[in-house]
Formats: sequence, structure tokens, C-alpha cells
Amino acid sequence: RRSESTKDVTLQYSDIESRKKTLKIEQDRLWVLLEKADSMDSIIALEERLSDIRYELESYESQLRLYDNQIEYSKVTLNINEVKRYTERYCVVFFNIHNFKYVNKVFSYAEGDLILRQYTSQIQALLQEEENLARLGGDNFVALVRTENTDAFIRELQEMKVFFSNKLKSQTFIFGATIGVSRLEKVLTVREVMSRGSIAYQEARSCGVGGVVWYSD
Repeated sequence: RRSESTKDVTLQYSDIESRKKTLKIEQDRLWVLLEKADSMDSIIALEERLSDIRYELESYESQLRLYDNQIEYSKVTLNINEVKRYTERYCVVFFNIHNFKYVNKVFSYAEGDLILRQYTSQIQALLQEEENLARLGGDNFVALVRTENTDAFIRELQEMKVFFSNKLKSQTFIFGATIGVSRLEKVLTVREVMSRGSIAYQEARSCGVGGVVWYSD
């Protein structure tokens, strides 16, 4: 017997987005004041408030990612169930982005989140109908890709270029990935799909940065 439950988080999501927007406006104003500050006391006070704001923004981003991940994961689960009779046509691809920590050395955490969203959009653009992508948390993703497209998809993951700019600077980042892949012949459950992909990914990690491992029985 199957049991399901749903929860409408629209109000909570909108409230967090609103708080984020307010904090970012305050953050921008504080940066302007910091540039004009002429006393050590003022500089210390402003930097302390900016530190608090960064902490609050990171907390809100974490909450939003949690909601996003839950929604995206449920979509992938649904699609896997819909195509389970045709699993011989698909591969599951687990991957982790390389070098993303460098982004936060160049841009703010909030801008880093925008860059990650842009990266995700570029990955999604590679996918065809009935293929799908979900973020598992952090820099980890899982994709459901047609078998005939998997090699090309992996090549793109190994050298994905993302351009980003703000008012002060711009930069092109080149991201690689550690990748675990499994064909889905005779796989009939979501648990087995995720298990195979995870096993291949963990083996790829043990091979070092940039490893690509295919699951085999």
C-alpha cells in the first residue's frame, strides 16, 4: 500500500525570497557606506553588520535550496517511474562539479548562487525531451539521459564554460566534474536506479578528480 503526502510551501518560499531581497538592499547600502567610512569605529560596525547579513543570506539560501531540491527530486522520481518499462533506453548520471569553491573567492556567495543556477540552466539545455536533471544538494547532481546521448553529455560536463559579470568585474569559469554512470537495463525500481548511480559515483571519486566510472555488475 502506497502512502503519499504533500505540503504547500508557497508562502514560506515567498517570505524567504522577500527577506533575501530586503537584506541584499541593505547589504548594497552598507557597502556604499563602508567605502565612505572615515573612522575605525564606523568600519568595524559596518563590517560586523555585513558579516551578519552574509550569515543570514546563506541561511535563507540553504532553506530555498532545500525546497528546490525536494521539488526537483520529486520530478525526477516521477519521470523514472513513467519510463521504467523502457529503462534500457536510459542511463543515470551522478556528478559533482569541480572548482566551484573558486567562484566564492571571486564573487559573493549570493552571486555564486546565481552562477550555480546558470550552470544548472546550461546543463538542462543539453537535455532532450524525457531527459531530466535534479540537484541533490551542494555541488551534486543526478541526470536521467538517453543512452545514445550519454557520451556526449559526459563530454560537456567535463568542460562546462559559464560566464558571469557584475558592475565591477566579469569572468568565465570552466567547470569539470567527477561522474558515475549506470545503464538501466532490467532496472525496475527507483531505489536501484539511485543505488547504481551512487555506487559508480563513489568509485569515480576514489579514482581522483575528473574520474568517470560506469557501473558494472
